[in-house]
Amino acid sequence: MKKYLPFLAALSLITIACSSHVPRKADSLPFEVVEEGAYGTFQEAGYKLITDQDAFSSLWQELHAHTLPVPPLPEIDLSDQAVVCVYMGTQNSGGFSIRITSVSVHQNIAYISVVTTSPGEGCMTTSALTSPYVMATIPSGSFANHELVVQKETSSCRN
Repeated sequence: MKKYLPFLAALSLITIACSSHVPRKADSLPFEVVEEGAYGTFQEAGYKLITDQDAFSSLWQELHAHTLPVPPLPEIDLSDQAVVCVYMGTQNSGGFSIRITSVSVHQNIAYISVVTTSPGEGCMTTSALTSPYVMATIPSGSFANHELVVQKETSSCRN
C-alpha cells in the first residue's frame, strides 16, 4: 500500500488541477467557432475578448501576420456579440491543439472553458514550431467580467 501512496497523491493533485472552476449553477451560452489553426502568431499563451470592430480588425491582422494574403475579416456584428480568441503560444512541435468546450455565465462572469491537448509519448509530430489558437463568437451584454478555465490533456499515441 505504501508504494502506491505517491501515485495516489499525484493522481489527486492532477484531478484537482484539472477540475472545473465553473460554478455548477452557471447558465450555458451559445458559441460559434469562427476559426482555428495551428500556426497563429502569439508567442505566449493567453486569450483576448474583443467587443469592438477596431480591436477585432487588429487581432485578425496580428493573428494572420505570417499569412499572405491575409484572409478577409469575417463579418461579425459586434453590437450583440463578442469575439474570444484563445491561444497556446509557441510550441516546439506539432501535435498541440486547443478547443473551446463551453461558455457559461454566472453572477455576471462569463466562463470560457477550453481544453488544450499536448502530444504524448510516442506521438509522431511535425518538427515545425506551432502556435495553436481558436476564435469564437459569444453573445455580449450578458456579463461584465470573464475568466478562462483551462483543462489540459495529453494525447495517447502508444500502441
